[in-house]
Amino acid sequence: MINLFEQYSASTELLYTTLISAGIRNRTVIIEDNGFIPEDFDTPYRFFAKNPKQQIKPLFFNEVCIPDYWEIAGDNNMAQVLDESRVKRAHIKYSASGIRLVKQVEWLDSAGRIRTIDHYDQYGKKYAESTYNIAGERVFIRYLNHVGKLIYYINFVTNNVILNIDDKVHLFESYDAFMLYYYYAAQIHNEILLMNSLGFTLSSTFNLSTQTKKFVVWQEHIKEQIPGNMKQILEDNKRDYILLVPDKEEHEKIQSALPNNQRIRPFGYMIETKQQNDAQDILIMTNSDQLIQIEQWINAFPDVTIHIAALTEMSSALMGLGKHANVRLYPNVKVHNIEALFERSGFYLDINKGNEIVNAVRTAFNHSLLIYANDTVAHNRAFTSHYFNEESLDSTINEVREAMESHQYRQALLYKQRCHANIVSAQVIKEAIK
Repeated sequence: MINLFEQYSASTELLYTTLISAGIRNRTVIIEDNGFIPEDFDTPYRFFAKNPKQQIKPLFFNEVCIPDYWEIAGDNNMAQVLDESRVKRAHIKYSASGIRLVKQVEWLDSAGRIRTIDHYDQYGKKYAESTYNIAGERVFIRYLNHVGKLIYYINFVTNNVILNIDDKVHLFESYDAFMLYYYYAAQIHNEILLMNSLGFTLSSTFNLSTQTKKFVVWQEHIKEQIPGNMKQILEDNKRDYILLVPDKEEHEKIQSALPNNQRIRPFGYMIETKQQNDAQDILIMTNSDQLIQIEQWINAFPDVTIHIAALTEMSSALMGLGKHANVRLYPNVKVHNIEALFERSGFYLDINKGNEIVNAVRTAFNHSLLIYANDTVAHNRAFTSHYFNEESLDSTINEVREAMESHQYRQALLYKQRCHANIVSAQVIKEAIK
């Protein structure tokens, strides 16, 4: 069996780690290489580029090559390139790590429009270049190996793909044809597949063997009616598709819409969580000084230590919170200290505007912290079942107080949190994929 995923996202990672926890170790292929894919995964880019193994050393934001007399100015969310007249010439976007590692550089024309994007990987190499027209539409993308040689080229206007390998040029009339060539070259065409998308990943496999089973994990939510492509695979008499649905309510909804369909199976996730420690400390991980209603939380728990940690320097506004006796600040926090903070805390507040750092919500879930998120900035709803807003803040604070005082009540809230994340046993996972 091969895991065939379109993107490496939070939901993809959750599915992959679930399979590993259940003892199912499949070869994994990611179709869209974003440069920061785990090293043991395959991608079409890696297959054709054949880059030699090298040390992971991402590009830091101030290491981007720029003309003389230009400068780079950045904060925790992104950076920009300014020319000698202080005119913005590029945006620098970071990877999801939260420590200012470059994922892409968007170069602007004189009107401030994105015209080209340089894509960087976890090794600090530029592996692709995208070109845009003045209407903001991507025209083509060129994939390069680590010595700058063109490997393949996708034209989004004509949908053609040109591949250069082994001193030969291959022309494909469509991206589908290119992917079909890859599936055969990478020995994927005759394998059982496990996918998590009803989009391109699914359609790109229609021309593969009809004799092998294909599992599709539905990690989204249907709206008013069953998607047409979902209905298509569940009624396909030529191919053997199985739909795996982790969310219990979603499974019941699909089952009721398509009764007696034996291809729909319950699924779920496996996450190894640490035992609850009944700690009362509250933790916040942030890359921003904008913490929604932080003063109310600080004042509501004068006898509870509130830890606020950041991977970089803190602004004066954030440092100012240190005036409160119950607040502990950790600018430029180190990795081993982050682990210690999760270990000693019992509650996690997801209230920071801006990007999430160190996969904080998932990490809090893994450490059996009760997670409370402001519903306007929640970063990972898959693991968050407790929300609040300005109107409900007082009742939420009272709930947290009760959870601090009652072990039984806290256990009930943690159980609700685990149910929301659709946690199941290895037996359920293996039974679904048998």
